[in-house]
Amino acid sequence: MTEHDDFAAELRSLADEVIPVEHLPGTPALALVKRRVRRRTARIALLSVACMAVVALAAMALPRVGIATVAPASSTRLTPGIEIPTDPTTSARAGGGLVIDTRVPGWTAGTRLFVVSRLSTQYRAVNAVYEGDDADLRELRAGNAAGTMLLSSDATAASATSPDGDRQVVIGLGVPVEASAGGPPGRNERRLISWDLFPAADGTLVSSVVLPDSLMKDAAGLPLDVISLSKVDGEIPAFGGFFTINAYRNGYGQDGCLGDCPAMFGYETPSSFPNDGPRGVAQAQRLTVESAIEDAAAAADLAGEPRPTPREVCVDVREDLDRATGTERTADDRLLQCLLSATDWYAHQAELASSDRSG
Repeated sequence: MTEHDDFAAELRSLADEVIPVEHLPGTPALALVKRRVRRRTARIALLSVACMAVVALAAMALPRVGIATVAPASSTRLTPGIEIPTDPTTSARAGGGLVIDTRVPGWTAGTRLFVVSRLSTQYRAVNAVYEGDDADLRELRAGNAAGTMLLSSDATAASATSPDGDRQVVIGLGVPVEASAGGPPGRNERRLISWDLFPAADGTLVSSVVLPDSLMKDAAGLPLDVISLSKVDGEIPAFGGFFTINAYRNGYGQDGCLGDCPAMFGYETPSSFPNDGPRGVAQAQRLTVESAIEDAAAAADLAGEPRPTPREVCVDVREDLDRATGTERTADDRLLQCLLSATDWYAHQAELASSDRSG
């Protein structure tokens, strides 16, 4: 509507108001109409400015639909070559299950590691790790396939290595607090234990690293760890598994096995992992410990004495090996590595016994 149209409308309105009640001379009538038009124009202008201000505020306060708001990749370094999620986010997955954005950097620039966790028919979780970007994350949440799958497993631990061998991702299931072994309440340690020695955060050599309380759970409600590994001194340490250790050191339990460990630590079927187990010095020391355990058992049997435990033999042997190589580490760390050796030895004996029965 133009200004002339406003003027005519006001003139007709004024005429309707005064006819037939009273007579209004022409000049005052024209002046009154002009004042009314100016007031209406002013009101319309003010309303227009107010509406523009509201729209501008809304544009600043509300995110634009369709624009990704996911935070960039982020992780915490526990030791050189070992990173874990800093602040992962968990979302429901269309069709069932969970999608976890770990925010740990992926192997390819601009990607992150995602976990898709879903319950299998046996009511345990199958956890798959994907590498992708924001668009892939949206697709995974929608229940679609997206990104690059790095591994998928229903075992208690699994790993995958990048094609160039420079990176590795490890997932492991923890033990609920109520299922932890023995003792008064305390902070049960969960450790990732290696056959190799590697530098700790303070530069000393260790064979295990304490993991913080897990920030994630899988679809079955179990604590879930996702760990990103990279080369240290040209190699990725050969991690053997996860152990939960009671706060009072009177209970130990292996949560999951990695590398060339026996299949008995899986659920039903053997799983093969790209991590081939210890190499070099670590492999030589592992064989030395195994031989010492066998020799000690044979000597005890010959003398009619009780066999020493594999852990006791391992601690003595590794003390000698550390002394010979000039390696200074805590007795606690040495004991933890011997837990791995003892578990490995018992599992190997079980495999031999099973082969004898089947043969």
